[in-house]
Amino acid sequence: MTADDGRDGILATLASMPLFDGVHTKTLEEVLDHSELIDIRDGDLLTVEDEVGTEVFVILDGRAVVTLEGRELAVLEAPDFFGEISAFQGDERTASVRAITPMRALVLDRHAYAQLLAEEPVFGARVLTAVRDRMDALLTDL
Repeated sequence: MTADDGRDGILATLASMPLFDGVHTKTLEEVLDHSELIDIRDGDLLTVEDEVGTEVFVILDGRAVVTLEGRELAVLEAPDFFGEISAFQGDERTASVRAITPMRALVLDRHAYAQLLAEEPVFGARVLTAVRDRMDALLTDL
């Protein structure tokens, strides 16, 4: 995906990601209506642990580091996503995420995220699986 990609390019990119595989095109189009494509600079802080968050970030390009209490937990890159736990209820973020390269991300607002969870059971199952895998990895590292 390049900076010149339009809506069709973004839709094609999302459809090719495991998270969105099988999600209906109409639903993805509606999600884009409630999302924002952002360019992120190396070093930008995207989420801060313990601050309330209401959006989900889907990485399209670049890398970010996840930290908890200053400890590095993971490095994320496309097609990873983050923010799904706090966006579900509007709760506090469970970790901080900082860009370690220039990035592009699609930011889903709470409405778009809730719509996906409600209308696309396969999406919800993939989010739950990712949360479980992240929790397993965290517990293994303790």
